[in-house]
Amino acid sequence: MAAHNTDQLWGSVTKALHWSIALLIICNIAIAQWISTLEVDVPGDPEMWQFLTPLHKSIGMLALVFIVVRLAWAFSGTRPNLPTDTPQWQRNLTYSVHGLLYMLILLVPIAGYATSSAFDSRFELFGLFVVPNAVPENETVATVTYWLHFVSAWTLAGLVALHAASAVWHHAIKKDDILTRMLPRLAADQDSLSNPAD
Repeated sequence: MAAHNTDQLWGSVTKALHWSIALLIICNIAIAQWISTLEVDVPGDPEMWQFLTPLHKSIGMLALVFIVVRLAWAFSGTRPNLPTDTPQWQRNLTYSVHGLLYMLILLVPIAGYATSSAFDSRFELFGLFVVPNAVPENETVATVTYWLHFVSAWTLAGLVALHAASAVWHHAIKKDDILTRMLPRLAADQDSLSNPAD
């Protein structure tokens, strides 16, 4: 399977980044929900908070790196065309949702990092090294960026659900290749499409 995208197929690099980012987002939403259930006076909860919080931050930073690479890769090449029968309003909606997804995937970890920094809550990136603060300690900044992180994260979760539902609709109702051409398991089929027999 080719590394680069074509006007018909997603390349292996895009697929790897796409599914890695999706997995990181889902994991971090689940971890954030878990953290929200922890209580200070419940035995074991403070220790679990101390484990989960730096993990949540580390995954967020990793997702930020992946999305920067994903954007750089996307802008450096082409992307598969939408099916020719796609109405213009659907094309506009698709491009708008994708643009908003990229913006939020960037915004959520940046706001989270700013919140952690403004609270002067340094953390170790997967236990490897301490991540320095990005902004000085400031309670007002911390409050603003916390709510920005919170609202944008749940908006992102809703858009991810919409994105997934749209892909399933394309596959189940429209029966086009919007979903299948992003699935790694179809590498052999895609190679045959890229190199059709004479």
